[in-house]
Amino acid sequence: MDASALTLASWAVLAFAACAFAATAWAVVRVLRLSARPGLGIAPNDVRYVLETVKRTEHERDVLSESLAAARDAVLRQKQFERIAARLDLDSVLEAAFDSARDVLDVDAAAISLFQPHGEPIVATFGLADIAEQRLPLHEPLGGSGALAATYDHIGVHGSPGTEAICAALTLNLTDQDEEPLGMLSLYWRRSRPSLETRDVELAEELAQAIGAPLANGIRYRTVAHKADLDGLTQLRHNAAFRTALAAEVARAHRYERRLALLVVDVDDFKAINDRSGHLVGDAILTEFASHLSSLVRVADVPGRIGGDEFAVALPESSVSDAQRLFERLQAAAREHTSFSGVRISFSGGIAELRPAEDAETFFDRADNALLDAKSGGKNVAVPTLSRRAAPGRAREPSGPT
Repeated sequence: MDASALTLASWAVLAFAACAFAATAWAVVRVLRLSARPGLGIAPNDVRYVLETVKRTEHERDVLSESLAAARDAVLRQKQFERIAARLDLDSVLEAAFDSARDVLDVDAAAISLFQPHGEPIVATFGLADIAEQRLPLHEPLGGSGALAATYDHIGVHGSPGTEAICAALTLNLTDQDEEPLGMLSLYWRRSRPSLETRDVELAEELAQAIGAPLANGIRYRTVAHKADLDGLTQLRHNAAFRTALAAEVARAHRYERRLALLVVDVDDFKAINDRSGHLVGDAILTEFASHLSSLVRVADVPGRIGGDEFAVALPESSVSDAQRLFERLQAAAREHTSFSGVRISFSGGIAELRPAEDAETFFDRADNALLDAKSGGKNVAVPTLSRRAAPGRAREPSGPT
């Protein structure tokens, strides 16, 4: 039903309501006239007739009103799905899909995993912490074409938003316009409920069908655009691409009132390594370090090379302690590796967690200033952001060309 048909339906309901009012008024007037005749009272049959007329018209009015409300909801969903289809950037499509899941199905969390021919799937989440992500069906489509519903009480823990226990879930296959497997859509409710209703499944299937083609187009667009966003040496996002991605994560965190952490790291004494061992060795160290970083981050994290020997990772749904643990895993990997192109290295880090109403630039500056504190405080350590700004005149240790 389009908007014009919906308008006609609204007028039809109004017309019916007017007719129902007229019929009820006529019935009442008829009884009153009969009762006004000399020697005649209000017969029980007349009263019953009025009551049945009123009840019947009210019921028919309610049925038409419910049908109209359902039609209005269908038109709103159609408009939402059309807006999703009009988007090209994959992140924008994913965000619009999550918005629709919240509006249409009132979910508390959701995840979309998109299969890739080579490597790990592309995974986007809304309202999920690590413990829930570990249980996502990421790699294989569901058997058959139906949805898989489940209820449970063991995923998640009580605590900050995004970590409460999940009580119900619904997982569906995603397909492209040619009905080829594309990925998985998982919807989660944190409110206790005995089971998912048939209407929930129908709406979820409608959503999955609507977002399949836009997601496939977004993947193709990202494949082309991603090549231009990569640093040639490390194959991580270059500075401009990382800043754009960070701004998107900041906007998303503010919108959904979720946590976002940022870790900024660089290699200690990298200029001295370059001067002593040469730039080819320096480049090899950066490549190996980027490889270690890529292997340790989650699929939802956003790593990038800011420039020289400086790297950064945005960690959605994460706190300062989560970023600290990632830094410690990096340190452990470096110790086990023992040698980066024949050189032992250490590195320092700065950590920040997004504050209310904070923009991406200020957020990054706080983490970068914390990195300067780590460098000046002895290196080989990660320092959480301080409330103060870095002291004027402090400059980053030059890293030299790479």
